[in-house]
Amino acid sequence: MLSDKALQELLDYESSAPMLSVYLDTDMNPDAYKLTLRSMLKGIEMPADEEAALRYIEHEYARQGRSVALFSCAKENFFRAYPLSVSIHSRIHVAEKAYVRPLANLLDAYGAYGVALVDKQGARFFYFHLGQLVEQEGMLGEEVRQSKVGSADGRRSYSDSGVSNADTTVAKKNFKEAAEYAVEFFEKQKVRRILLGGTDENLAQFQQQLPKSWQSLIVGSFAMDMNANHQQILEEALKVGAKAEEKREAV
Repeated sequence: MLSDKALQELLDYESSAPMLSVYLDTDMNPDAYKLTLRSMLKGIEMPADEEAALRYIEHEYARQGRSVALFSCAKENFFRAYPLSVSIHSRIHVAEKAYVRPLANLLDAYGAYGVALVDKQGARFFYFHLGQLVEQEGMLGEEVRQSKVGSADGRRSYSDSGVSNADTTVAKKNFKEAAEYAVEFFEKQKVRRILLGGTDENLAQFQQQLPKSWQSLIVGSFAMDMNANHQQILEEALKVGAKAEEKREAV
């Protein structure tokens, strides 16, 4: 998985020969992206590096994601490959150093997302990095009862409007504990930005319990059921990242 450490290695690497940097969109038929790679390599005149890139795509790349970044300096026996779970534009670059700007942009747009899915009784926490679920945890507080209220057609439904003062206090306590748990989880994962999922009312109360320094990392919120699976939650996180990437490309 691509990390800040891996990016720094590429930035720091000093080569005595040209470095081949390849970004390949693989979110398509394998024959199509292999043809794209061969087409991009035409005229490069770096046969050993071309062979290294083609060998990886033909024999080692197992379509683990939607794109891949390759860096090769065959003269110094240097080769790095980073499958990515998010799409990237296909391109090729030859220079004395690795061309890492697209990776840096991806890390900025899709890296280190923390998500808190919250209701009155508990919370679920997720850490996503570059389109992959890395870690998840959860906590469950005290039970908050909901009173049955009548509707116009005579049916009975559950509503927070009937929650007693005691249960309101319990809910507030649960939000406080959830916020403390969130800080511990997000701090451990070193998140760069936070998304909140749930109802507006619940998220407002949860956010109030977060320290100001963590509130400043919140970049958006969305309506989501507590029982949603991680793929549904990831899709919402990726939408935020895609908007950030669109803004960057528009500059």
